[in-house]
Amino acid sequence: MAILLLPLFITSLAHADEDAPGEEAAAGEQPGEEAAVEEAAVEEAAVEEAAVEELPVEATMDAADRALLDALLALLDDEGADGAEALGMLADPRSLWALRNAVRTRTIDVALPATRALAAFPEAGPDLLYWVRDPTRPDVVRVAAAEGAAKLGLEGGPDAIRAALADRTTSTELADRLYTVLEQGWPTQALARDQLVSRPGTAWMAAGDGVGLGFALAATGHFGQGEGLAALGGLTGAAGGVTLAIVTARSRPEPDGQAAFFATSGIGGIAAGALIGAGAAPGSEDAAWAGGLLGGAAGYGLGLGLRRQHPGSTTDTGVASAVAVGTSVLALSVSDLAGVEDDGQMAAAGAGLGAGLALGHATAWRADRDAHDIGLALLTTGYGAYAGLVMPIDDEHRAGVTGLLASSGGLAAYALGGPVDAQPDVVAGAFGGLLFGGAGGAGVGLLVDPDGGRSVQRAMLVGGTAGPVVGGLLAHRTAGGLDTDDVVLTATTTGWAAWQTAGWGEATDSPESLRGLWFLVPSAVGSATAIASPRLDVDATETLAATSLGLWGAYLGTVTGVLADFGPNRRMQSALIGSDVGLVGGILLMSPLVDAPPVVVGVADAGGMIIGSSAALATALFTDNEDPILVASLVGAAGGATGGALLGRSLHRRSAPGRAPSTAAARWPAGLDVGPAWLPTADGTGVWGARMSLQGW
Repeated sequence: MAILLLPLFITSLAHADEDAPGEEAAAGEQPGEEAAVEEAAVEEAAVEEAAVEELPVEATMDAADRALLDALLALLDDEGADGAEALGMLADPRSLWALRNAVRTRTIDVALPATRALAAFPEAGPDLLYWVRDPTRPDVVRVAAAEGAAKLGLEGGPDAIRAALADRTTSTELADRLYTVLEQGWPTQALARDQLVSRPGTAWMAAGDGVGLGFALAATGHFGQGEGLAALGGLTGAAGGVTLAIVTARSRPEPDGQAAFFATSGIGGIAAGALIGAGAAPGSEDAAWAGGLLGGAAGYGLGLGLRRQHPGSTTDTGVASAVAVGTSVLALSVSDLAGVEDDGQMAAAGAGLGAGLALGHATAWRADRDAHDIGLALLTTGYGAYAGLVMPIDDEHRAGVTGLLASSGGLAAYALGGPVDAQPDVVAGAFGGLLFGGAGGAGVGLLVDPDGGRSVQRAMLVGGTAGPVVGGLLAHRTAGGLDTDDVVLTATTTGWAAWQTAGWGEATDSPESLRGLWFLVPSAVGSATAIASPRLDVDATETLAATSLGLWGAYLGTVTGVLADFGPNRRMQSALIGSDVGLVGGILLMSPLVDAPPVVVGVADAGGMIIGSSAALATALFTDNEDPILVASLVGAAGGATGGALLGRSLHRRSAPGRAPSTAAARWPAGLDVGPAWLPTADGTGVWGARMSLQGW
C-alpha cells in the first residue's frame, strides 16, 4: 500500500517544489533574464511531473526501478542520508528534484549528502553555484557545493568562490576551505589570496584605523607624561592600525563607500573634538587631547555602527568632507567678524567641522551631486575668495570676509547644484569671465590710479563680478557650447598677448602710468578670442603648431640679439619681433593657403629641440665661449627641424586615410615583375594586394 501511495506523495512534493530550482538559479542572474529563468522553472516542473508519472508500480518494476524506489523511500525517512547517497550513486535523472528539495528543506545530516549526490548531475550546476554564494546555507553545504562544481568542471565555479570570499559574512575557516577547493578544482584560476578578492575599502580602513589608534596611543603617552611617549605611541598606534586594516581585509573586505564613511567619521570626530577642547580650555594641553579622544570615540562609534546602513559612495564621502570644511570655515569666519577671541574661534571651527560632517554624510548620498555640481561649487567658492581678497575693506577684516564669502559660495552651490544643473561649458565660460573680468578691472584701475589704491580694488571687484555673468551667458547661448579647441585657442592667444604687452613695456621702459595695459590688453584680447573661437573653429593641434613656431622665432631672435651684442632692451625687442614673425609664419602654414599637417610641424619641433640642444651640449664640452655654443645650437636646430619635417611628412603620408598604394612596380631582376594590384573579391568589391609574374627563367 505504501508503494502505491508513494507516487501521490511525490507528486505533492513536485508541485510544492516547482519554482525553487529556477529561483535559486536566478539569484545570480541579471534582472533582464527573469522571464527566461521562470520559463526554465516551468519546463523543469513539467519534467519532474513526467518523471513522477514514470515511477513504477510494484507489478512492473525491474531492478533499476526497484533500486530508485528504495532510495527515494530511504530519503523520505527521518534519517535520509543513506537515501541521498544511494540516489547519487544511481545518478537517475528522475531523482534530481528530490535531491534539490532535500538540500533546501532537510536538516544538515540529509542536506549535506544530498548536495554531494547532486555532483553526479550536470543539470544541478546552477543550484550548486548558487549554494556556494548563499550565506544562509551551512558552511559544510557550501563547501560540498563548491566541490560538486569542481567535479562537474563548471566554468562559473571560480567566480562563485570569489563572490563567497568577498562576502563579509564568510568566516575565515570557510574561506580557507573554499580557497582549497579552488586550488584543487581550478588550478589555473587559483591566484594568490590577495589577488582573488577585490578590497577597495582597504585604503580607507587603513587610514581610519591608523589615525584612530595612533591618536589614542599618542594621547595615552601624553597623559603618561613620559618624555617622547606621545610620539612613540602615535607611531606605534598608526603602524598597528594600518596592519590591522590590511589583515582584517583578507577575511572581511569592506566596500569602499562604507569604509570611507567609517574613516572620515572617525578622523573628523578627532579633529572636531580636539579643536573644541583646545578652544574650551586654552590654558590646558590636556583639554585638546581629551576632546580628541571623546570626538574620536563618537565619530568612530557612529561610523562603525552606521556604516552598514550608509548607502553613500566614496564620491559622497568626498562631498561630505567638503561640506564639513565649508561649515568649519564659515563658523571660524563668523566668529572672527563677531570679535570672538582666538580660542573661541577655534572652538567654533571644531563645532562647525563636526556639524558639517554629520550634515554632509546625512545628505550627500541623497543629493547625488555629479561633476557638474562640483564645477559649480568650485566656481562659487573661487568667486567668493576672489571677492573677499579684492573688496575695498580694512585688512583686519579681510580674512574673515574672504572665508565667509568663499564658504558661503561653496555651501550655496552644494544646496542649489541639483536644481541649477550648470553645464561644464557654462562653468568654464564663467571661470574665463572671472579671469578676464578681474584682469580687465585691474588694468582699468591701474590706468586710473597707478599707485594701486582702493579704486583698483573696486574696479577688480566690478570686473570680477560682471565677468562670470557675461562669460556664463555667452557660453550658454553659444550653439554647441565651448569645446577643447576653443579653450586652447583662447588660452594661447591670451598668453601671447600678455607676453607681447609686458615684453614691449619692459623693452621700451614704458612709464608706470601705462602698466595697467599689461592687464587690460590681454584681458581684451582673450575675451574677444573667447567670443569668436566657436565661429573660427580652429583645431587645437593647429593652434599649438602655429604657437610653437612663434616660440622658435623668439628663440632665434634672442640668440641673434646675443650674437650681435645687443643691450637688454634691444635683445628683448629682437625676441619679440622674432616671435611675431614665427607666429605669422605658423599661422600661414596652418591656414588653408598652405594647409601644412600639424604632425609635420610637431616632429620638426621635436627634431629641432633634440638636435639643437645636443649640438650646444657637445660644443660646450670643448669651449666656454657662448658664441660658438649658440651658433652650434642654431645650426643643429635648423638641421634637426629640417630632418624632423621630412620625417613628419613621411609619417603623414603613411597615415593618410584612403591612400592607395603606389602603382609603380619595384625594380627586380629581369623577368621578375612584382607590384601592387587590385584583387576582386566574391562580394563584387575588391582589396589591394600584390601581383608577381616570372618570365624567361
